[in-house]
Amino acid sequence: IYQFTHNSSVLFGYREIVEDRGINRVIFPGGGVFFLSCFIAINKFTTVTRYKYVWLGFALVGIVVIVLQVTRQQIFLLVLLYLVHLLKDLKLKYKILTVILFVLASYAFLSSDNPISKGLAEQQKADASLGKDYIRIVAAEYFFNSFTPNIASKIFGNGVANDTSSYGKYMVYLSESYGFFLSDVGVLEVYIMFGVFALLGYILILIKSFTLPLPPQYQYLKYYIWFIMATSLTSDALIHPHYLIATVLVLYCYQSLYKWPETRFISDGVLNLNMIRSYYN
Repeated sequence: IYQFTHNSSVLFGYREIVEDRGINRVIFPGGGVFFLSCFIAINKFTTVTRYKYVWLGFALVGIVVIVLQVTRQQIFLLVLLYLVHLLKDLKLKYKILTVILFVLASYAFLSSDNPISKGLAEQQKADASLGKDYIRIVAAEYFFNSFTPNIASKIFGNGVANDTSSYGKYMVYLSESYGFFLSDVGVLEVYIMFGVFALLGYILILIKSFTLPLPPQYQYLKYYIWFIMATSLTSDALIHPHYLIATVLVLYCYQSLYKWPETRFISDGVLNLNMIRSYYN
């Protein structure tokens, strides 16, 4: 927020701040830690008694920051996962009412005359009008069908390009001449660089995020996994350094809950005897 209100120079990260989609977009580094923090905050709001409204405030500020970035997919997914968390324990009539209110509020926002909603609408129209000529689709078709030179590379991947190598120079050529970036083709980037087995590994992680049970105070772990997997369809969130450290921490927490199940009974840093009784009953 400070960077957004002081946008004459880059204070955080390395991306130049330019006007795009009707607003000065701030693409900050460390996105993985930011989104993980948002999910921790909304989870804390419903599972702790102390400072719960402080946590809610942090979660709401997270939405404001993402809206100011004008990134459609991230806005939709963050709000959707918040709703999933807040609605899961409500009665059906309250769930329906909340969803209706959310749809009406979203429609009112998108129909308003503010620069953010206009920028989102114009970008959506521009992308939809391109159809199969949309640059991400064209790039994905090329990388999947024509880029990899042999069977071995199709199985094990092509590796990560070094800008000084012939491989790296060819990647620069594709980006400068055709606008083809591996980071734009999402999970396909994992396949192109690291092959079939890396792709299977991420699929296994996604499956485990649904099948491994989590106690209420650790639901944020699966929300983060779902968010990363969904955004990986059009971004490099699966392997980008700005996200990877947070992903490793989340998987470590999953492993800890699996190896030491007693950690699931810790709430607010204290062993909760009521949780233990409830679990074994």
